[in-house]
Amino acid sequence: MERKQKNSLFNYIYSLMDVRGKFLFFSMLFITSLSSIIISISPLILAKITDLLSGSLSNFSYEYLVLLACLYMFCVISNKASVFLFMILQSSLRINMQKKMSLKYLRELYNENITNLSKNNAGYTTQSLNQASNDIYILVRNVSQNILSPVIQLISTIVVVLSTKDWFSAGVFFLYILVFVIFNTRLTGSLASLRKHSMDITLNSYSLLSDTVDNMIAAKKNNALRLISERYEDALTQENNAQKKYWLLSSKVLLLNSLLAVILFGSVFIYNILGVLNGVVSIGHFIMITSYIILLSTPVENIGALLSEIRQSMSSLAGFIQRHAENKATSPSIPFLNMERKLNLSIRELSFSYSDDKKILNSVSLDLFTGKMYSLTGPSGSGKSTLVKIISGYYKNYFGDIYLNDISLRNISDEDLNDAIYYLTQDDYIFMDTLRFNLRLANYDASENEIFKVLKLANLSVVNNEPVSLDTHLINRGNNYSGGQKQRISLARLFLRKPAIIIIDEATSALDYINESEILSSIRTHFPDALIINISHRINLLECSDCVYVLNEGNIVASGHFRDLMVSNEYISGLASVTE
Repeated sequence: MERKQKNSLFNYIYSLMDVRGKFLFFSMLFITSLSSIIISISPLILAKITDLLSGSLSNFSYEYLVLLACLYMFCVISNKASVFLFMILQSSLRINMQKKMSLKYLRELYNENITNLSKNNAGYTTQSLNQASNDIYILVRNVSQNILSPVIQLISTIVVVLSTKDWFSAGVFFLYILVFVIFNTRLTGSLASLRKHSMDITLNSYSLLSDTVDNMIAAKKNNALRLISERYEDALTQENNAQKKYWLLSSKVLLLNSLLAVILFGSVFIYNILGVLNGVVSIGHFIMITSYIILLSTPVENIGALLSEIRQSMSSLAGFIQRHAENKATSPSIPFLNMERKLNLSIRELSFSYSDDKKILNSVSLDLFTGKMYSLTGPSGSGKSTLVKIISGYYKNYFGDIYLNDISLRNISDEDLNDAIYYLTQDDYIFMDTLRFNLRLANYDASENEIFKVLKLANLSVVNNEPVSLDTHLINRGNNYSGGQKQRISLARLFLRKPAIIIIDEATSALDYINESEILSSIRTHFPDALIINISHRINLLECSDCVYVLNEGNIVASGHFRDLMVSNEYISGLASVTE
């Protein structure tokens, strides 16, 4: 990973810490450092106690023995206390950072282009956040404890052993550090790559499971349990194979680290045994050396796996940050949009395609004026919904231009555009929350009186012959409401907004003709100056439009009043004959 990318990564993690988070993090570093030094001193104290008891030290005194015993017990107790305190700090820091990261992630998703938001399902998106959060936790935990502690202990061990003038043991410990670092630096790259591959496959498996759950009704209606089970089983098999490769290499690295420890630590062990037998090394010194070997062997051997885990987490987190970096470029502000409620719409030579093969829209030009209602109709796939989605800001990669009062759509920020244009679709988004929450989505400051007023305008003041309750909890996709009732929620949201342009993309298709006509009348009364664009095949809506545009294969093939088009256009006359 490049230095610049590493700095960006560390800056991102550091930005997730507020004042309290920084205090928690540096407290963790302090506790780890202090406890590691204390643990490293404990074998030296134990050696002194042993030498006193064995008579190796001439200046024996009970006071000195009691002092050493108290110091040793303090080391043992402080180690247990520091572990407990570290866990508390670590848990608090994780919650603190996760809260800030989650809110940051929501803000970044909110600022994403709509087409990007629709590329992945909710399972993939939420699991990406969970994985990134886990990566940060791994980095913080390993840096502040699992890596820092063994490093400090090794350095402290060498210093202590050098103070006893055991040059051989100190030299071997130093050699162990050197060989270990060189060896693991070469292998952790491969381990990190395999681990990242394994995590990516796990993420895809989770996304596939979420997709399966979302579409379970379709599978059930087609008796397709075998097919969806095989698909998910294949994904789990790939995940299992990827993890096997990672753990196989990880086991080899651990085995080689263990062999390195056995050879070098074993030589120190044998050297000190011979020293005891020859009378040049005290029993206490031998116990100190063996204590250090026991103390360091397991944590140090695990550093190899931890380093690969850190590299994988850094790589994965860097990718997450790159994908979801906030767009800090400021869009040009259009002050009049926040006040001006009368907007004309001009479309000039608009072309669009989802791929290079076929144009969905082909050089479309229109002039639409405030206070008028326009209807778009035509066969399926003619480009109607694509056109209004471009106007609403869903798609940015179009050719030609669109103007609101002579201001190019490209120069209008998403926030201003959302204030100016309200886009009603057949299937609006319903949150798993109360009806009140779902309506406040359109107007955060809406009072209960305002909400009840718009519910009446949307013909939703009564549900199942009872007055509607704002505390009604809507389940997944609002499926405890009918299709018509969900569309009325969308309409109620519209009445809580103040758009200059209203787009209705067959948003009243689940309503009967009477309700549909009443609601359309309410919209025109409530928004007399709004420019209304309606997509529909219903004759009653086409009849009340000021102008009807007929699209076919991305082109406007006819336009005019409905009555005139009944005579001159085959598609409109066909709709009229079917209705009759």
